[in-house]
Amino acid sequence: MKQFIKSLKLLKYGLQFKTMIILTIVFFALGIIFEVTLYGGDMGILSGLYMVLAGVYIYQLMLTPSVSKLVQTSSFRRKMQTIYPMILTELTSLFSFTVFVIIRVARIEARGGRYFDEGTLVSSKGILITAVLAAILIIYDGICFKYYIASFAVMFVALIIIAFRYAAGLSTVFDFADSLSYAQLIGLSYGLLLVGGLICWLISIFAYRKPIDNLSVRTAIRQAQSK
Repeated sequence: MKQFIKSLKLLKYGLQFKTMIILTIVFFALGIIFEVTLYGGDMGILSGLYMVLAGVYIYQLMLTPSVSKLVQTSSFRRKMQTIYPMILTELTSLFSFTVFVIIRVARIEARGGRYFDEGTLVSSKGILITAVLAAILIIYDGICFKYYIASFAVMFVALIIIAFRYAAGLSTVFDFADSLSYAQLIGLSYGLLLVGGLICWLISIFAYRKPIDNLSVRTAIRQAQSK
């Protein structure tokens, strides 16, 4: 626990610390605004995606200080590149996802409940689809700093496919969720986030001995210098 607290203190030395914090707050706030203001049939998944992006930025803040000489020679370098970033990202993602779920369920119930019409039913399945997206982002975190280009390409394609397929009726893939209770639906969604965190951790352990991709670090440094 002491080492984890120490690693939290190192967050301020992460690349683009202020930018990452600002982006985390901005996307989280935008997600809430979209979720509470967008009207119509299906409430969509964009708001939830914006909110769970918070965990992605937090991961970078935890990982990048580990490339410093001070951490490279410390006893908890391995944890700084494996378990600690995953824990912090998982906690951040679970928090932001919880806020999303609370708002989404409240809006669905205000409109008449899950089975009021097709829009509210699809909106409830949006909770599960958002969890899938969040799990993909968490897994991406575990590999992006070791295989930057490949991981970014796969993540980008996956998110684009899901986003466009959702607009074209991807939600029908999740029709099994119609028979689930709120507790089962939300429990399954949280389970996906936890599985995403576990996979992220396993990938980071597997790729630990591979050096951090210089391109990922150079990209972060170049973005920081442009601010």
